[in-house]
Amino acid sequence: MISVLLIDDDPDLLEITSFELGEEGDFAVQTCNTAAGAIELTKTKKFDSIVCDYYMPGMNGCSLIQLLRSRGCNAQLILYSGKGPDDEIQNALASCTGVYVQRRGNPEAEFRELKAIIRTAAAARKQPPLRKTGKCPPDPSQLVE
Repeated sequence: MISVLLIDDDPDLLEITSFELGEEGDFAVQTCNTAAGAIELTKTKKFDSIVCDYYMPGMNGCSLIQLLRSRGCNAQLILYSGKGPDDEIQNALASCTGVYVQRRGNPEAEFRELKAIIRTAAAARKQPPLRKTGKCPPDPSQLVE
């Protein structure tokens, strides 16, 4: 089961997104309606993915994902918001290797995109680390077809 923390101060969006992510049964979704609450939750529980809104009281989503990453959170961080991808969002995501999914008014496509991102990140985490062999990988120019 893939654990997901969903953060949004809008109770309707929180409920709908939680339902959509949880309906297929492969995501264990926990919800939170404040950045402060999310920070507390991540102190005691590890999540595979964290999905948060940009506009929240107290701390916006960019600041939240940067703070979580700076505190060692290695979850897939996804900013899911109606706010356009401006410089602040691009810089925040680049600094913490986060992903941005914009709410464009097409919930079906957005939920499919969110699920795909979460599943891909979870699958990548389950891959065994590369073994160190002490040998350099072959030079691609030296490969014979």
